[in-house]
Amino acid sequence: MRSGGWNHDELKKKNIREPSTTFNDERVKFRISKLDFEGRWGWQNVKDFRILGEIHEKLRNFESMTWKEVIGKKHHYIEISKIHPEAKKRLEELEYDDTMLFSFRLSGKQRVWTIRVNDEAYLLWWDPKHEICKSHQRNT
Repeated sequence: MRSGGWNHDELKKKNIREPSTTFNDERVKFRISKLDFEGRWGWQNVKDFRILGEIHEKLRNFESMTWKEVIGKKHHYIEISKIHPEAKKRLEELEYDDTMLFSFRLSGKQRVWTIRVNDEAYLLWWDPKHEICKSHQRNT
């Protein structure tokens, strides 16, 4: 059993299912136990308390919404195969490379990356410059 990620046997043991329509009807719940404090997108890079306050406010607003209301063009799943090589490597180091990544857009470029399990979003990275998964759309 891997220490950081969730394999399918572990999901069964914990009675955790992949996100489904049922879980999409639930409100978003953020968890902090998987926050990464190292590397290029680690939370140690948030040095300005005003920025931290803005992040907190936006995440708090997401908690008032269901996953159905959140999932869309601006907030979505990202396949690990599409992320920056350095981010892939970090996921492997953390043993989270078998997870479901979900990106929350906070502003034009700013993203918060999470690992989604059911109705919970485990905060992972802060990506202020939208570098983890480049977009080809303007102003994103």
